[in-house]
Amino acid sequence: MASNHILVEFSIAGQNEYGRGILDRDIASRTVALINYQLRNAIQTRIVVRNGEVNFPFKIGRAGPENAKKFVRKGDIGYWTQSHVLIVFLLSKEIAYPVNIVGQIQQGNIKFFEKLRIGRSIKIERVQSAIDEEDYL
Repeated sequence: MASNHILVEFSIAGQNEYGRGILDRDIASRTVALINYQLRNAIQTRIVVRNGEVNFPFKIGRAGPENAKKFVRKGDIGYWTQSHVLIVFLLSKEIAYPVNIVGQIQQGNIKFFEKLRIGRSIKIERVQSAIDEEDYL
């Protein structure tokens, strides 16, 4: 039986530090499958940091609301379909727009995301996946 989890790594070029998170198909199967499909190749994007969030802009295709939430917890990973942004939440809070929660930052990795600064280039890549994305697209 295949796992429904995808381990992803966020890293800054030229640095040995990285942060990891786990995407969970059980939470938002279609959104996670679309992200997983985009992660066939590493994604390079620029960080936007604001209001207790780290945003990673990239498009995943035709994702719509999927169990979208307006209350998020520290360490949640969400995808905001309207703006095509993957978000790591650094605070538990009520947000103005619903996001598809797709996973969690691995325990102990939140400090990496708290140190990130706006405008830095970051690479997001799949470290491990047991999902066959063709089953869910």
